[in-house]
Amino acid sequence: MIADYAFYVISMVLAASIFCYGILSLKVYLAKEQMAELDARILTHTTEQEKVYQDKFTDYKKKINDFSTIIKDHKISSGIFVFIEEKTLPNVWFSNFDLSSSVSEIRLSGEAENLETVSRQIQLFEQDKYVKSIDVLHSEVQPTGKVGFLLTLSKLQQYSPAVQK
Repeated sequence: MIADYAFYVISMVLAASIFCYGILSLKVYLAKEQMAELDARILTHTTEQEKVYQDKFTDYKKKINDFSTIIKDHKISSGIFVFIEEKTLPNVWFSNFDLSSSVSEIRLSGEAENLETVSRQIQLFEQDKYVKSIDVLHSEVQPTGKVGFLLTLSKLQQYSPAVQK
């Protein structure tokens, strides 16, 4: 007897669910028809010039999105020049510059008046928070009496002159 009541209750819930599903499906179908009709009416009211502007807008939007992707992935290395300019002693001259952004490393070859000046230049680079390590690859006294040297500055972070000052 309880099974009969449960069967009838479950059957009524199932019938109500199917009825509600049918009503909702009909409403969705009618809404889609109404949207298609509105889209057709909009297309008939747009002028050729508006279509041209819409195509141009779509093209510009695509170009902006493509350019944004390129800019987002680009690293700006021009701050390195400002860094070297600010950190170079007046009696030190760099003759060669090699930037490897993939390993965050700069190789500088240059010339100074004496070994003490080279030492002060290295110390100045070491004190900077953007430089993690410095390797002196080569240094020698040249026939002119000046000291030639080759340095590698490693693990450089993105340099921002405004933050440093």
